[in-house]
Amino acid sequence: MSKRMIQALGVAALIAVTPLPGVAQARSQAQQQADQQARMQQQISQQMTDMIQHMNRLRDRIQVVDRSLVQQMDRTQDQQRLQEHQAMREMCGDFGEVAEQMQRNAERFREMSQQQLFQRDPELQRDMDRLRQNWDEMGEQLEESVQALERMQTRLREPSEDGS
Repeated sequence: MSKRMIQALGVAALIAVTPLPGVAQARSQAQQQADQQARMQQQISQQMTDMIQHMNRLRDRIQVVDRSLVQQMDRTQDQQRLQEHQAMREMCGDFGEVAEQMQRNAERFREMSQQQLFQRDPELQRDMDRLRQNWDEMGEQLEESVQALERMQTRLREPSEDGS
C-alpha cells in the first residue's frame, strides 16, 4: 500500500468516527431527554412508593382506633354509647377500605408509569401528573379524616356528662 493510500484511509477513518456538529447536538439532546424521562420516572415511582407507605400507615392507625373502640364497647353497658361506638367502627371500616383501594391504585399507577407508552407520550404524562396531584390531595384528606377519627375515638373514651 502506498503512503498516500494509507493517509487517505486514515483521514477517511477519522472522518467516519468524528461526529458532525448537528449529529452530536441531536444525540446530546436525545440523551438529555432520555435522562429527564428517567429522572421523572424515578420521581413518580418514589412518590407512589411514598403514597403506598402512607396508606399502610393510615390503615394501621385506623386499625388501632377500631381495636380501641372494640375494647370500649366491651366495657360499656349504655346502649347509646354502644351505638356510637358501632357507628365509629363502621366509619373505620370504610376509611380502611378507602386507604386499601388508594394503595392498590398507587401500585397500579406506579406500574403504568413505567410502561413505554406513558413515558413517551407528553399528553399522557401530563394526565398522569394531574392524577398524581389528585392522589396527593386525596391522601391529605384521608389523613385529616383519620385524625378526626382518632379525636372522636378519644372523645368517646371520656365519660359522658351524665356519668355513663
